[in-house]
Amino acid sequence: MKRHWRKTTPFFLAMILTVSVVLSGCSGSNNDPEQSTDATTNQPEETQSGSDVTLPDSADLPYNPVKTITTYACDSGSPLPNGETLEDNVFTRWSEETLGIKTEYLWVAPTQDDACTNKMRLEIAAGNNLPDIISSYDYKLLEDFVATGQFQEIQPNFDKYASDTFKLGYEQHPEVWNVGKIDGKQMILPFIEAAYQNDPVLWIRKDWMDKLGLEPPKTMSDLEAMMEVFKNSDPDGNGKNDTIPLALSLKEYFSNMMGDAEWILGNYGALSGYGTAQGVWLEKDGKLVNADLQPEVKEGLSKIKEWMDLGYIDQEVAMQNTFDAGTLFTSGKAAIIPAAFWVPRWPFSTDFTDPTAEYEAYPLPTADDGTSMHLTTSIANGGFIINKNFKDLDVLYTLLNRVYEYADPKPGSEFEYGFAEGYDYKLNEDGTVSYDLEEAFEPISYNGIIPKPQMPDLELSFYSQYVHGEVEPSNLREQQWVSDEVTLQAGAAAYDQKDSSVQSAYNGPDTQTMKDKGELLKKIVMDAYIKIIYGEKPLDYFDEMVEQYNKQGGTQLEQEVNEWYSANK
Repeated sequence: MKRHWRKTTPFFLAMILTVSVVLSGCSGSNNDPEQSTDATTNQPEETQSGSDVTLPDSADLPYNPVKTITTYACDSGSPLPNGETLEDNVFTRWSEETLGIKTEYLWVAPTQDDACTNKMRLEIAAGNNLPDIISSYDYKLLEDFVATGQFQEIQPNFDKYASDTFKLGYEQHPEVWNVGKIDGKQMILPFIEAAYQNDPVLWIRKDWMDKLGLEPPKTMSDLEAMMEVFKNSDPDGNGKNDTIPLALSLKEYFSNMMGDAEWILGNYGALSGYGTAQGVWLEKDGKLVNADLQPEVKEGLSKIKEWMDLGYIDQEVAMQNTFDAGTLFTSGKAAIIPAAFWVPRWPFSTDFTDPTAEYEAYPLPTADDGTSMHLTTSIANGGFIINKNFKDLDVLYTLLNRVYEYADPKPGSEFEYGFAEGYDYKLNEDGTVSYDLEEAFEPISYNGIIPKPQMPDLELSFYSQYVHGEVEPSNLREQQWVSDEVTLQAGAAAYDQKDSSVQSAYNGPDTQTMKDKGELLKKIVMDAYIKIIYGEKPLDYFDEMVEQYNKQGGTQLEQEVNEWYSANK
């Protein structure tokens, strides 16, 4: 079966590296045991060597002799194409031939049953000399490595040696630097992903909207008027007024891939970490406060209850997860669903029972006074740390700067179409280039240090500019983007509402209270919200919930979160 390779992947896939390399390191440092810091040292070191390093010009590459980068690797076991291996593949050969940089794994362990993670922790426990570059999606693991005292501060050398292309995403989203700070120092360089990928937009059955002469809603009042019409006008033509106007999911979270309800609270100036042990934290008067406990939440809950009473929401909403909400829409039972911009690619592409159904996405409606806020996920996901004895910063940044050229290739550049013909693009017999491959791979992810590099705003900002007539496609990738008109319009809607997106201000590890009482505190919030929405408790029960929450550990939790915030803001 052919598939069309797209740059954006669903949120549950975005965390997976093509090669599943979790940890990596570089052997360019001096790993003499006599010169290594004792593993019991628990304070991060100041920035070490590299202040006199200059990066080589392209004309001076490849390095001769070859520089060797050593790394640990966690391998999912997924086969590489053409009989290649982690040690010998199209990327490693390019790196050696073009840059004079060789990747060599110190050991490879399987990801199954946490074997690789356990092996890494054994390295810490044994007090072994550690690799120069260690990469992981597990911040706690990275922090434990930093606690050995064998790693250096990231920021100064990143500022000095990272290319403008490498830096761009971090400049566009400076909040990512809140991730990976330890004792006020940037010890982890966070990986960054595409932005606004899971921000909800409002998907509406366009065929039904046109049939009933309706216009896309811009405000909550507009939306309520539309839902009333959908409820009472039999848009599916089955002779019954049984259409559910709005598909939501409240079983696990308020913030969902499909059936998102967070934005309803947002229109009243509130957000919620409903369903999560860590919660959502907002900055207020110089400190962090738990979004779940703020009084504005009451107005949002009251509105959801009102819609429940009016029949705008399925009465089983508390039992429905994100896929259940999606099924209400794709089965033709619901007229509207708040969901991510990319859902037409999956699951809409396979799940719609009526192949003639037409649907379009629009920005989320605002409150009548213009208030609008919705939760967005952090684009920081994992990162890497650098051994304090690492000397060859020119090797590291030469490799990473070059890899980042792949993220936004220029016409005529080395990566204009992709990394390697037959892997992430193909040449057709007529000389044209296509991404229509039987199976697509991403060799750029085989570098062993960072996942596939991404410019956070690149794709969706193009969607928006194109939809508004500001740009035309200038390369093959952009031509592919505009060929998917439904997703294009939805991505533009997601980007156009970015100024209303808010993410949790807490990006630290789980605190002790989160570990000990997180599930209990989560249940207190979820139970109270649902009881209020279903009318089992009055709205003022919210205040009782806040009091109970704080007594059961919420006050201590807020103290712990703000201790982190004070040390790392």
